[in-house]
Amino acid sequence: MEPCRLLVKLRKQYAYTANGKDYHKWAVNLPPEHVEALGWEHGQELEAVVRKEGILLRPAKADD
Repeated sequence: MEPCRLLVKLRKQYAYTANGKDYHKWAVNLPPEHVEALGWEHGQELEAVVRKEGILLRPAKADD
């Protein structure tokens, strides 16, 4: 797959309330054509590598 630049929005989503405090999670939506081109599937575990310049998503490696 050729490298491409893709603009996405970071979204804050309500997750749950515990002890009177609301907790949230962050989400980014990826277009289906990019997910399919990478061969990723629903429910697949991805590894998020945090770097100074951003976050790299890649399939999680199987445990040895």
